[in-house]
Amino acid sequence: MGLTGLILDTVAISSAFAGLRRATGYSIQEKIVPKINNVTARTSLNAFFNVGEFIVDKGIKAINSTSKKQ
Repeated sequence: MGLTGLILDTVAISSAFAGLRRATGYSIQEKIVPKINNVTARTSLNAFFNVGEFIVDKGIKAINSTSKKQ
């Protein structure tokens, strides 16, 4: 699958972490990111987690908008 497969897997994992945070309140991002000293790595990891939050937000909005139309 190459690069596309890797990107899709990364988005799926990030979204799973976002769902975990919303369902349980446990934030892996708050546990891991502060321990990273490298600024580039910390920024990349924050972006990784933010992509998952974005995807979950859009999914919830889509579900809510379709359920209101019925």
